[in-house]
Amino acid sequence: MNAGFPGRLCFLQPPARALALVAMLLASAACDSNDPLNEAAGGSSSSADAGAVSSASSASSASSASSTGAGGHPGACTDEQGQPTDCSDLADACHEAHCDADLHACVITDASGDCDDKDPCTQGDYCLVGACVGFAIQGCCTPSCAGKVCGDDGCGGTCGACQPGEICGAGMCITPPLEADTCENLPSITLPYSHVGSTMGLQNDYAAPQNACGQASDLGLYAPDAAYRYQATKDGVIGISLTKASFDAAVYVVTDCKNPKYTCEVGVYAIGSELGPIYADVVVGQNYFIIVDGDGVDGGAYQLDVTDCVPQCQGKACGSDGCGKQCGECLPLFNGVCSNQGTCVCLPDCNGKACGPDGCGGMCGGCAGSLTCDGSGHCVTPGQVGDSCANAIAVNTFPFVFSGTTAGFGNDATAWWACPGNGIDGYLGIDAPDRVFAVHPAKNTTYHFEVTQANMLSALYVVTDCADILSCVEAGYEGFTLREQVVFEVAANQTAYVIVDGNSNQSGTFTLIGEKCDAPGACSAGEPGEFCSTAIVAPSLPFVAQGTVAALDSYHLEAGGSCNAPKRVGEGSQDVAYAFVAQQDGIYSVKVTPSAGDPVVYVTTDCTALDTQCIAWADQEGSGAPETVTFSGVAGTTYYVVVDAFTVTSAAFGITIDGP
Repeated sequence: MNAGFPGRLCFLQPPARALALVAMLLASAACDSNDPLNEAAGGSSSSADAGAVSSASSASSASSASSTGAGGHPGACTDEQGQPTDCSDLADACHEAHCDADLHACVITDASGDCDDKDPCTQGDYCLVGACVGFAIQGCCTPSCAGKVCGDDGCGGTCGACQPGEICGAGMCITPPLEADTCENLPSITLPYSHVGSTMGLQNDYAAPQNACGQASDLGLYAPDAAYRYQATKDGVIGISLTKASFDAAVYVVTDCKNPKYTCEVGVYAIGSELGPIYADVVVGQNYFIIVDGDGVDGGAYQLDVTDCVPQCQGKACGSDGCGKQCGECLPLFNGVCSNQGTCVCLPDCNGKACGPDGCGGMCGGCAGSLTCDGSGHCVTPGQVGDSCANAIAVNTFPFVFSGTTAGFGNDATAWWACPGNGIDGYLGIDAPDRVFAVHPAKNTTYHFEVTQANMLSALYVVTDCADILSCVEAGYEGFTLREQVVFEVAANQTAYVIVDGNSNQSGTFTLIGEKCDAPGACSAGEPGEFCSTAIVAPSLPFVAQGTVAALDSYHLEAGGSCNAPKRVGEGSQDVAYAFVAQQDGIYSVKVTPSAGDPVVYVTTDCTALDTQCIAWADQEGSGAPETVTFSGVAGTTYYVVVDAFTVTSAAFGITIDGP
């Protein structure tokens, strides 16, 4: 390009006339001061100050449009229709534009200096060869709202807000579809079902309290909710998923919307836009209500999908069936492993064993001479008292004191990680020798046993079967101490085994102390009311007291049973027991008024046989409401009142027991 023309020329007239003008200018070395063109330009001009000619425009019969740069003045440039044009319209932050009266055209030149490239992720923006450029900011996110008027901008911000009564769906503000606010008069959905809906504008009609669906927290206490009904057309399983949720959602399935507490089949919540799938067993003809709720207080849009899930267990002995359950279990418990093809494989285990079975039908070896193999694969001297459940040391008199050692004895028992009171996320005594003691009461009895003066890190636990680690009923391991204790109840004519074991593989000497807790306060440990055999006694009626639950979860109601509970109640929550003797036949009542929480109250004549001996129970109200139980009593009968809770939380309460 000619060095005398550093700019760019915008032609506004036909090219032929412009070329003639350019030729005339190039032929003239200088312009006469009286030249009409010079006069129009406001003075003399040369090719050096005219700007670079990047293209030409004829203007011999057209005046220039208004502009004031480089000697131009208003009215000097016109467009092709002869109308005045403003060259400044062609300028921006990195370009300057003016009307050149000599050329009758707009001349555009590159500018320098600061500018703004409109990118929030750059800094120090400046003009470079007509372009605005900047230095990138490390870690910066550039929001993207193209085609969106609302919703997420991709960088944690928003593309805009919708008007009241609207919701954001796919980046657009829309009027939310009208969902079913309640379960009343709902048509049944047909599977597979897919629907984009919203809880916005609906009411907070339903909630599933903690434990109702087997979940650890309340679902939908404060948020608006939407309901859908599915009447099962066959026995089977349905899968429910929520996607594209604009809020933290919760979904649960109930058979009675008025009683989610006891009819919830399954329920979960999710943080984020996706939930599930969750699975619910269905029975032909039964109505199932799917409640889309919120985990917090907000509602929003979502996509609900409900499908018929067909379990896939053909050719599989184990592994997932694809519908939330397993195709089978591999046995034996510790040796059977499920392969990724759904077949069971047995892995022999002789680790740490000198004898005994390997778990897969083979043997780990045998014992020499008079030694025998104990239950954990160790060769030991036979007939040692307290070596196993078969020759356990009988505890018949109390107080009981025994000093001895676990060294040289077999490893016959283990407490699994979920045994109440375990204290560690592992198995107690899994590799340590142990000593076994047995109690066999004639009536329901509570006991307290304690290990003291041990020269090892000991473990203490109670089982009903030495060969079954799942039979552990109570453990007393206190980490890194030399003192362990257990308080437990044994039903009449049943046997419980008290195991003194070692932590990990330790062995050593110990002293075991035992007490029979046959009355409140008779034991040095435990709390009054912790078990029915140490229940808090109401000496006369009416009995009025303030109470709180004990430290243990001693009792719960199973589904069904003589009280016909709709599901398992009270498991995982602490409870306390009261006792009274009916003085005459008639109607008796128990009223529990909680300070908080959701109490459950049941009455029985035998706390160790609640399945068959539960007389009455109550859990009719919501959280914080009082519960009242009435029942027909028989003179001379001892009745036990257990104050439990539906949730795992507990609180103080008032109790009143009255009779005829």
